[in-house]
Amino acid sequence: MKSTATTLLMALLATASMLAAWYYYPTLEVQDVTVREKLLTDEQAFEPRDVQKVRIESFDSNTNSPSQFDFELDRGSWVIRDHENYTANNNSRVSDALSAIGDKQVLEVVSSNKNDHEEYGVLEISEIGSSGLGIGTVMTFEGRNEKRLAKLIVGTSPEGKPDQRYVRLAGQPQIYVVEFNPDVLTTKFSDWVDGELIKVGSEETPFPELIKYIDVDLYYRDQEGDKKYNYRARIELNDKNEWVYSLWQPDDSKKLAEDPNLVEQLVNQGTLASLVQQVMLFEIKDVDRKQETAALDLANPKESQPASHFDSLAKSGFFHKGFQDGQHQFDAAAGSVTIAFRFGMEVEVHVGNISGMGGVGGSGINRAIMLNAELNPELVPKDVDGREQVLGFAENETRAFNQLHADWIYEVADEAVSRLLPPATAWVKPER
Repeated sequence: MKSTATTLLMALLATASMLAAWYYYPTLEVQDVTVREKLLTDEQAFEPRDVQKVRIESFDSNTNSPSQFDFELDRGSWVIRDHENYTANNNSRVSDALSAIGDKQVLEVVSSNKNDHEEYGVLEISEIGSSGLGIGTVMTFEGRNEKRLAKLIVGTSPEGKPDQRYVRLAGQPQIYVVEFNPDVLTTKFSDWVDGELIKVGSEETPFPELIKYIDVDLYYRDQEGDKKYNYRARIELNDKNEWVYSLWQPDDSKKLAEDPNLVEQLVNQGTLASLVQQVMLFEIKDVDRKQETAALDLANPKESQPASHFDSLAKSGFFHKGFQDGQHQFDAAAGSVTIAFRFGMEVEVHVGNISGMGGVGGSGINRAIMLNAELNPELVPKDVDGREQVLGFAENETRAFNQLHADWIYEVADEAVSRLLPPATAWVKPER
């Protein structure tokens, strides 16, 4: 009897231990334990055309805070609500984001244990632990009527495989490996917008070959509204097909003489290349929408439009100074660059006030810039065949340019302004 009782007791203890272990072991989410060939089942799958909104959320370890970026479909265009409904016009990145999940093939199932989520970086921001590690980037896709199509947490990459990521679907414990384009995980505004603000040129005739001259005006505008000059330079090709510059320097009162101090000096090619590359592509940190009256008048300029319509621009450092050559004219707080194109259009980039602290954690300085264009028939010689057709093209381009930029003041890094408005000494060709 003693032996039988002992055996029974041991069996009961073993059973109790098993029950206790089961009870205290962390509960797993087991909504989906099927090994998949594709990340989404046929019932879950959706097409890019089904998506109405994409949200990207990540955790910034530098600022110890979450960051978020949304873009959504509005009347056929992808817009960024948190940035004045500016268009998300980096089309390739938007397209990649829309197709980031729909037909993803599962390369490997890594784990079905939620305790592994931190190790593979697929924790949601709400699950952040004391270590602050293991947080993934969350992509949420919504369809019509705010219906959630999918929510994906994207983690780290397998070692030596940067084109792959550990991922999991929200509400499920399984960790998968899939091929993934990390470019779509950014929450930076500048990554989702097209910085090519001056779309001029083609493969046959690149942007630089269309430039006839560039005027650089570096000044500041004082409280009385007077421009205090540092210098003015014109950069152009001479008869020998060499880029040269002429320089106007100010007197003691910071006003420019009528004639240049230096005439047709060989230019520093590095400074010129830096300026041209900058006007061809900006990194747009943010945007500010102009007041409606100013925007409408700039889109369709007329001499009868009162100067008071542009008073709201002064806070950004842009000051109306009259109407000439079919366009409203402005002084800016910090200077301007004019790019004259051979087909008859001039583009002005006005540099305004400091507009905010940019970069991660507020590092760096941003400045406001404003763009407008005007027709200049003198840029096209009168003996050119088809001159009227060329000027007709320039007129259409000028109108389209002003309508495109009428609504917007752009915020760019101060480093970009330094390339647009270098010091006068930077134009001097270095001695060999």
